[in-house]
Amino acid sequence: MGCQGSRAELSDEERVLLCQEAQLNYAHNNCKTVDFCKHKYSAAFEINAEQWRDIVSYLSLNVESTAQNPKAADFFTSLKNKDGKFPLRIMLVLGAMLSQGSARDKAKLLFETRDPMDTKELHRAEIHALVAEMVDIAINKLTLLHGPGATVTEEKWANYVRLLNEYKDKGILQIVKTFLSEDKKGTKKTEEKKEEKKEEEKHEAKVGEAKPKEHISLQDFLKVFDEEENSNLLTPHGIRLVVLSQRPAIIKTQMTEILGKSKKTEKVEVKGGVTVETKVEVTEETHNKEKHHKEKHHKEKKEGSSSSSSSSSSSDDDKKKEKHKEHHEEHHEVHHEEQHHEEHHEEHHHEEHHEDHKAEAQA
Repeated sequence: MGCQGSRAELSDEERVLLCQEAQLNYAHNNCKTVDFCKHKYSAAFEINAEQWRDIVSYLSLNVESTAQNPKAADFFTSLKNKDGKFPLRIMLVLGAMLSQGSARDKAKLLFETRDPMDTKELHRAEIHALVAEMVDIAINKLTLLHGPGATVTEEKWANYVRLLNEYKDKGILQIVKTFLSEDKKGTKKTEEKKEEKKEEEKHEAKVGEAKPKEHISLQDFLKVFDEEENSNLLTPHGIRLVVLSQRPAIIKTQMTEILGKSKKTEKVEVKGGVTVETKVEVTEETHNKEKHHKEKHHKEKKEGSSSSSSSSSSSDDDKKKEKHKEHHEEHHEVHHEEQHHEEHHEEHHHEEHHEDHKAEAQA
């Protein structure tokens, strides 16, 4: 698998994580070899310390902490049970996910971890349990590999892990649907999918909504991964991308928001739930401003439409009020002039009366 940190479309967190996963050296082994070795050096579905040393030597794994991978030992410790042993099943799942091999070979080995009696069939509950274990490894176990000296800060890393866990359950449901071949999105050519959808709609119209599949055979399970898009789900990286794709921001606005940054997609292709995008990077602050502006515009538009219905009647009322106001001011002005005239007349009469009284006194 190698270190894929040079891929431009990856987030900083995924670049770091893919490099740390590659340091474990599982990718230098074929998935069949890893599976055979772990079965050979195990007993009662567990791997003890001595058996683990034989496995590490046989596969040339890097399990000790180094400057390049300072948290390797902590990662493997997290996989042990309370007795200090490795559960065989989780180690088989880990080996299939990180090693090399065809999609069919990996899928078969994963299927067999839940089919110890070799019935060649798994019920829905077993598929769900398998997917949950794969998601737990991809999200909660392998993310422990982040350590000192990494290019991603502890705070940013913690936020990344929190984001993965927030949408983990939705991601599990989506992957289960794909594993059971219920979700055929992206697994066939466009024309084939259109024709199949028409047939399904005709059938559902007759018998109602199709019920979820309760079991799947090994043969049908392997067919799911003949498509490259679905084969991505057999890797930790592909699983994490599907989990992150469950965010409403991607589903509704085709935005990829990771840890304070947004990559606005101009073109989106879905490959097994993986979003491949041509993007323009914007800050979270810019995204929030755009969101606020849209909400404000929507609110103003709504208020404008509600007020338009009463605009005609309110304009008539305004005209009446304005006319009444003008009439009132005119009446007030006339009244003021009459009052002023009466005061002036009374003053003049008082002066005449005073002059007459003065003349009588002199006489």
